[in-house]
Amino acid sequence: MRNIFFLGLLAISGLAWLPTPGQAADCGPLKLINQVQLQAGAEGQREFIPVSINGKTEMFIFDTGAFVSSVSRSVASELNLPVRQGNIVMYDMAGQVSRDQAAVKEFALGRAKINNIDLQVLDSPGLPTGLFGVDFLGAYDADLDFGSDTLRIFSPDHCEGGVLYWQAPATGVVPIRIQNGKITVRVTVEGREIAAIIDTGAPQTLMSEDTARTVFGLTLGAPGTEAAGEFANDPEHKTYAHTFDILAFGDIQVKNAHVVLVPDLMGRNGERQQQAGNRARLYSDEIKMPEMIIGMNVLRKLHVYMAFAEQRLYVSPASMAGAQVAPASGAK
Repeated sequence: MRNIFFLGLLAISGLAWLPTPGQAADCGPLKLINQVQLQAGAEGQREFIPVSINGKTEMFIFDTGAFVSSVSRSVASELNLPVRQGNIVMYDMAGQVSRDQAAVKEFALGRAKINNIDLQVLDSPGLPTGLFGVDFLGAYDADLDFGSDTLRIFSPDHCEGGVLYWQAPATGVVPIRIQNGKITVRVTVEGREIAAIIDTGAPQTLMSEDTARTVFGLTLGAPGTEAAGEFANDPEHKTYAHTFDILAFGDIQVKNAHVVLVPDLMGRNGERQQQAGNRARLYSDEIKMPEMIIGMNVLRKLHVYMAFAEQRLYVSPASMAGAQVAPASGAK
């Protein structure tokens, strides 16, 4: 059977497409490996990142919720990329399925290049070019300052905890836990702790309807939790909106967090085979939406440093737009 994943999974080992030094006996300062200027999309709902595919620049959606980088079928066709069925099955939030991969001779980001890789091919509506996922970042530290729309990639070879090169009035530190392949953190919402994933590809912060009802006692359609639209352009599936007073990452609080409550449709088009160890269940039964997905309406207010080797997430308020932030002493 093929490997089954969905958008939102993380290959934490990453692809070592940049020189990665071994851990030294004596830890050292931060070392800046790469830096890329992101571009905010309409109304700041998404971030786009310039990548090069076989010498042609494309603006991909920067998506920390995607465990592998992907290209839209239209771009794969435009660039004449060879496409074949691969050994990965991926699902998006609406349950759309992807099984194809496109062969790329050269893929580049900033000063870094990698040769002969496969990108997953996606047919998801609203995906104009592609997704830049965390498969290229998991072997490093990824620093995201949404105030200045900057991605910085650091070597993980530094003193533990020695990552706060920027000035911030306060910093929250929370563990990153890899749960079912997803970058998962524990956040506190209205005093209740739940699991959430960090997803720069999501314009809005989402919560599953099941979590909204069972954990927070919300009634869909009641005052304060009104209908907000259709999910995945499907009139049979409604979304609802609720504003939570406080969403906290450790000591860092985001107040009045607007959250969209959505149905869990991820497994509806899933593999219908019976599980080998439990024939009463299907493989699609294991494909579930996370309790919460932290999207750009919240992330844009933050500076987020993901230290994968440390398994820690460092969070502070985002810098002022246009502010110049330099890496710590010793970074190159």
